Amino acid sequence: MKRISILGATGSIGTSCLDVIRTHPESMKLWGCSCHSKWRELAAICQEFQPKIAIIGDESIREACD
Repeated sequence: MKRISILGATGSIGTSCLDVIRTHPESMKLWGCSCHSKWRELAAICQEFQPKIAIIGDESIREACD
């Protein structure tokens, strides 16, 4: 099993990478992911893939996520 981390998981390349993981769940697992400010999209990714680590880069939205 390959553990994958995606920086910018909510962007176009990140979502394409997530599609690849969805296609190969027997050999790939999302281990970590990040986004800059699209925290709602990142939350949905976390619900689906259950990564060990998720990071939001934009500190100004910290209150919205607490």
